[in-house]
Amino acid sequence: MKNFKAAVLPCVVLSTTIVPGVCHAQSSVTLYGVIDTAIGFVTNAGGTTSTNRVGFLNNNIQTSGWGVKGTEALGGDLSAIFNLQSSINPSTGSMSPSGVEFGHQAYVGLSSARYGTLTVGRQYDPVTELLGPLTADIYFGAFFATVGNVDNYDAVLRINNSIKYVSPTFAGLQFQAMAALNGIAGSVSAGGFYGLAASYTNGGFSVAGGYSISKVENTAALVNGAPSMTASTSADNLLYNNPVVQFEGITSNEIGRIGANYVFGSWIVGAAYSNSKFHQFGSNATLTFNSGSGFLHYAVNPALFLAAGYNYTKATGEGASASYNQVSLGADYLLSKRTDIYLSAVYQRASGNTLSNQDNLVPATASVSDEGFYGTSREQALAVVGIRHRF
Repeated sequence: MKNFKAAVLPCVVLSTTIVPGVCHAQSSVTLYGVIDTAIGFVTNAGGTTSTNRVGFLNNNIQTSGWGVKGTEALGGDLSAIFNLQSSINPSTGSMSPSGVEFGHQAYVGLSSARYGTLTVGRQYDPVTELLGPLTADIYFGAFFATVGNVDNYDAVLRINNSIKYVSPTFAGLQFQAMAALNGIAGSVSAGGFYGLAASYTNGGFSVAGGYSISKVENTAALVNGAPSMTASTSADNLLYNNPVVQFEGITSNEIGRIGANYVFGSWIVGAAYSNSKFHQFGSNATLTFNSGSGFLHYAVNPALFLAAGYNYTKATGEGASASYNQVSLGADYLLSKRTDIYLSAVYQRASGNTLSNQDNLVPATASVSDEGFYGTSREQALAVVGIRHRF
């Protein structure tokens, strides 16, 4: 999963104050982080020639980086909160590809056990927050993600200029809502993002679902009749030109998702469904992806975990009709509470025809999970051995 959670990591807690002589015992700042890297082998990943590759693959189960979060008690059950999360490339020590210093999250807000939490800034969307923990992505990240991550299964989407409300939990039920302000003069909706999600937990059973829409800034200068920008100004990490979504001039993306899991003994079984629509600028053309997935997770003992998953994705629209079948396997072994090693393997087979970035029908090629390798044939396989350390 392209995220790391401070709550489950060992941390350093510091008392903080801005005004000399004023220090609240219930206020704190937490430093946390994770480093995740692996060596991988992938087939048919040459782009133009059928080439097998060996090399480093970073940020597989979690994105490497560091963060700092804090809370200050304001009286009653009201607290001020903030969270800053950065991401790095462990192989080079560089920042995230986007070059954003706090590329994961950067928000501040108020939290109340009675009334809920309101935050503003750069954040994860409601569907990711509520549905993500019920999927295999929380255990093995990108290796179990939907083909091309067309439904944001792998949680790469971060929302700028956003306002998010998280309700308290009532008898196992919780909901979240978000709206992102694009800051574009003369247009309320262009470049904006809106999302809503809800979850319910009862014993070992959990279910969650939601809907989001991301709109590209179509007020930008046109190039050959299409927007020069290919991503929303709010949802800046949703890629519209990846190995699977080769659909030029996107004006908006709608995602609807639902999923559930059930925990019994050492087993976790889960299933999910998504519908993702990519709308083309200047026409009524729509490319639709319907995806279904399932996984099994088994704790052999307190240190060893195994998982297997299957994903089927169907792409339709504008004459395209492509199918993607994918099988994923994973094993994770804890060397300590903070350090683990993992093995993962993914195989995918594509069939049918899809759209190129010139809107021509072309044979669909495989591109495993959310790794971004442009396949050169109908089949692609990936295997990695990695290490992760949390602090």
